[in-house]
Amino acid sequence: MKEFSSAYDLRRAFGFRWSRRVMPTVLRELMRHESIETTMKYYVGVNAEATADELWAAVGDNSGVAVETEGSVASVKGR
Repeated sequence: MKEFSSAYDLRRAFGFRWSRRVMPTVLRELMRHESIETTMKYYVGVNAEATADELWAAVGDNSGVAVETEGSVASVKGR
């Protein structure tokens, strides 16, 4: 376990937290990325699992529902 945090750790934590609250273009500006691709690669989509969990919690338990993800179909159980 780390005993200290670097400036990079703090920057990454800032970007991660704000990625859930603002649009990618706004986050790009906050992070001062030259390219939106950098923002998208490191911060947007990283939260997909947490977002999916929130969505499933909002719609309730739909055990066995088939979900299409990026061109393939996955069976979701226990959600």
